[in-house]
Amino acid sequence: MTEIGTKLKPVPKRPAVAIVTSYWGDARTEAVGASRVLAGALALHADVTVIHLADDEPATYADSVFEVRRVSVRGAEPTRAMLLRQALAARNGSGDVPAAGLALLSEYDGEAPGVLEVLEATDPVSVVLVGSYQPWDLVALGRGHRRVVTVPFCSERPLFASELAALIEAADVVGAIHPGEFAEIAAAAPERASDVVALDIAFGSNAHARAEELAGIGKIGPYSLLVRSFPEGGPRAEATVGCEVLRYALDGFPVAEVDGNTWWLTAKKGIGPLRVGKNRVNFARLVAHAKVMVDVRPQGPVGRLAIEAMLYGVPIVVPDDSAAKAHAEAANGGLWYRDEGELFDETRAIIKTPLGDRLAEQARAYAEKRHGDIDAFTARVAALVLGIRSPVDS
Repeated sequence: MTEIGTKLKPVPKRPAVAIVTSYWGDARTEAVGASRVLAGALALHADVTVIHLADDEPATYADSVFEVRRVSVRGAEPTRAMLLRQALAARNGSGDVPAAGLALLSEYDGEAPGVLEVLEATDPVSVVLVGSYQPWDLVALGRGHRRVVTVPFCSERPLFASELAALIEAADVVGAIHPGEFAEIAAAAPERASDVVALDIAFGSNAHARAEELAGIGKIGPYSLLVRSFPEGGPRAEATVGCEVLRYALDGFPVAEVDGNTWWLTAKKGIGPLRVGKNRVNFARLVAHAKVMVDVRPQGPVGRLAIEAMLYGVPIVVPDDSAAKAHAEAANGGLWYRDEGELFDETRAIIKTPLGDRLAEQARAYAEKRHGDIDAFTARVAALVLGIRSPVDS
C-alpha cells in the first residue's frame, strides 16, 4: 500500500508499432498465420497498427487487439506479376534479372502510396515489413528516423537478388523465419550478416494431444500420417500419392490421411473415414501419436506443420527446397524428397529401422529448444522490433 505523500511513478506509455503486410485477413495460409503470431507477440509490448496492403477500398477497423488500416494497392495485376516472376525465376534463378524485367514487375505489382500517409498519421517508433511484397517507396521510409525491421518470407514467392537487397537496405535489422532463409539473407548482404536475427517463431504444442490418442485409431497400433491439405481451405496437393498407395508402398503399414475436411484411415481391414471432429485439436492428436508425418502439401514459407510435428517428437518427410526441409535438416529430425520414390524409401526407413527413433529424439530436442518457449519468443520479438530487453529476459 502506498503511503500518503509518496509520489507514484508514472505508468510508461506503450510504444506504437506498425506492421506493413499483405498477409492479413481470413486466408488460411502459413504466411497469414505467422503474421498474426508475430503481431500477437508484439502486442504484449506495444500498441500495434496493422497496415494491410489489399485490393479493397481503404478502411479502418478493429481486429482483436489490433487496429487495422487497410491501404489500397492501385493498378496491381497479380496474375501477370506471378507469371512474369516465375518465368524470370526459371531463367535466372534468384540472381539478378534484366532491369526491364524488374521495371515491368514493379508495374504489375501496383503501388500503395497510402502507406506513407498512415505512417505519418500514426507515427510509430518501429515499422515491421512482413513479407517481400512492399509496393511502396521504401526509400522514403528513411532508416534512422524510426527503427525498421524486415521479415521477408523469402520462400513465399520467387525473390530476386536486387529485391532482397532493397529490403535489407531499408531495414536496421532483418528477421529470418527459418534456417535456410537466415543463410540466404546473410549471403545476399555479407556486410549486414550481423543484423540478421533468427526469429524462431514459437507455436507451442498441445499437452492433451500428447496424452490422448485420437478416438478410434488406437486399436490399429503404429501408423503413418499423410497430409495432403490442412487446415481446410489451405493449399492442397492434387496429383500426389494417397493413403492406399502409401500403405501399399509401406508393405501394409497403416496410414491415416488428412485432406482438408476429409480424413481417412487405411489398414488391414480396408479404408474408411475417420469419424471425428475435423479440428486443430484432433489434428494435433493425430500428429502426436504418428510414427512419421509425410507432408505432400504445397509448402508455405514457415514450415509450421513441420515444427509442430517435431515438437511432439514425430519425424517428418517433407518436400525438398522448402522451409520444412530447412527445419528437418537443421534438426536432423526428418528427411526430404524430390520424387515419390524417395518419399517411399524414406518413409519406409523411418518406420522400419532404428533411424526413426533417432530422428524422433533429435526432432523433439531441436523443436523444444528453438520453437517451444512462447515467453522466449515474445522476448525475441521485443528485442527485434523495439530494441529492448523484455521483462521475461530480466
